[in-house]
Parts: sequence; structure tokens; C-alpha cells
Amino acid sequence: MDLVEEGRRCRKPCQSDADCRGALKRCRCDDACGMSCFNPNAECPPLSGIPNGRVTYRERTRKYNSRAQYVCNQGYSLRGESFRSCRSDRKWSGTEAKCINLKKCGQAGETDSIIRQASLGRLLGGNKATRAWPWQAAVMPNNGPTVYQSFKRIFAGGSLINQQWVLTAAHIFDDYADIERLTSTLAVAVGIFERPMPRKPINTTMKVFQPRRIFIHQDFDREDRGARRTNFDHDVALIRIGVALRAIRGGINWVWSTRIPEFNGTIPLSPYVRPICLPCSNTCVPIDKYVDQEETQIIEDGDSEDVKCQKKGKWNDGIQNTLATKNAR
Repeated sequence: MDLVEEGRRCRKPCQSDADCRGALKRCRCDDACGMSCFNPNAECPPLSGIPNGRVTYRERTRKYNSRAQYVCNQGYSLRGESFRSCRSDRKWSGTEAKCINLKKCGQAGETDSIIRQASLGRLLGGNKATRAWPWQAAVMPNNGPTVYQSFKRIFAGGSLINQQWVLTAAHIFDDYADIERLTSTLAVAVGIFERPMPRKPINTTMKVFQPRRIFIHQDFDREDRGARRTNFDHDVALIRIGVALRAIRGGINWVWSTRIPEFNGTIPLSPYVRPICLPCSNTCVPIDKYVDQEETQIIEDGDSEDVKCQKKGKWNDGIQNTLATKNAR
């Protein structure tokens, strides 16, 4: 297997300094290229800055083997390699990283293998999809004797639509008559890419919250419930995130902490936890209601359907953020 990075040219091979031409060149080990002639004091040029992040240097100089690190601003996640090294040819290893806005909806993780297989219309020997669907949420009871037992009893899923709300189906609460009292016995988990196992450490990417409130669509038929339900119209519910639950060691297993948690109400975003995009709607909001803060209509007659959808999405995001701020108070 060729260990030399693509696009890199190895320097002249050598056994000692005497094999090198030029007063500044020395015979040094050049990682994958082996013993080579190069100037170990020559510096790589400064790296360009990246949007929504910065470049830091681990050493005071940018000489051979010095390392540069990409760091993203708060609210952004790094996509690509964090570190790059100054090579003997005075070029930086790797490629430029990017800082991705975590709040931007619909940004999936490692989906390449999934998308490739989906394009074939089947799934054969697919790769493990870590971080592929970071908006997925699990709904489960939080009164199990161990964390594993709670996760074993997951009874529904949901989608994270922002840092305060999870969208799910209303019928999952058919077996519960008193929705208000239900919040203290349920948990909503995000950031899961594998189910917790008995006696195994809890993955740090997972965040678990107790619902603060549950809202069932006002037109959903709560009377037609149970296994024989036939009416699924308006089958929508919203879960408002409440306090964060903490898993602690309880002997050889992980258990839920009995310590009373403080209200948080906001899910921290990460590469494993991101919101899903909601579809555009042409019916819920009249077209003349899409206005900016100056009451100017944002949808123009000449806009294509794609442009209209983008404008509506930004407008909806603004409304969601305003409502989330009010409800968090």
C-alpha cells in the first residue's frame, strides 16, 4: 500500500548529510518517504483562515513537522481533519477543513455509504452509519431499574426540530390518559448511534431529557385509541424539552441519578445532535403573511418554487426561534 500522500513528491533519498546537495539540506527521516534530503528549517506558508473558525499553530514556527490546528467557533462543528503538518516540501499535509453550522437543519453526518446503497435501490453489506441521522430521538420510560432497561423499553421515535422541541406522532400516547402527569415518567434521548448495553459505559454523545410538556394536535381523535385505531388524521405531537437526566454508576450498571435536576430546556447541539428540516408548506400560511420585520413581503412574483421554499424556510426558522425564546422563559 502506498503510504505517501497523493500529490506529494518525495525528496532525494540519502543515508547521511554527505549525500545532500546544498548547505541547508540535511539527511533526515521524512516519515513515509524514508531518509531524504531536505531543509528541516524551511517554513511552510501561513494557512488561510476558515469561515466561522480559526487556525492555530502548535509551535512558534512553521518548520518541518510543525502542526496547525483548525478550531471552530461556538455553535459550529469541524468537518475534516483537525490537524495539518508542515511537510518537507514546505506544503501542508491534508486539505482545508470546514466549520459547519450546527443549527442549520438537515445536515446529516456520515451518509455516503447509505446514499450510495439507496441509489441502487437496495442495501447489501452497508457500512455502519455513525452520525448519519443526528436528528433522531427516542422516547422511553425513565423509571427502569437501570439505564439499559429504560432503553430496552423504547416505544417510539421522534425528530429534533430545534434545541427545544421534538416532533413525534400523537398516537404513541394512546395508552396514557393523563398527558400532564406523563411527563415525569418519560425520557427523550438524542445523540444515540448505538443502544446502551448492560455493564458497558454510556456513550458521551447521548443526551437524555425529561419532557417539560407534551402537546397533542387539537384535532387528533384521542377517543379512537389502542391497537384498533383507524383514524390517524392530525397524528402529530410536540414534546417540549425539560430537565436533563444524568446516568451514573450504580454498582456494575448505569442507573438514573436520583438527584433533582435543574431545568435546562435546551438541547446542546453537536455532530451527533442536529435538527431536521421541516417541509415547505403552501397551505398553512397565506402567501401575503410572509413578511419581514419591516412588513415587506418576501415572496416575489418572479420567484421560482425552489426560491419560494428557501424564503419560507428562513421565515419559519425566525418564527420558531421567537416562539422557542418565549416558551423558554
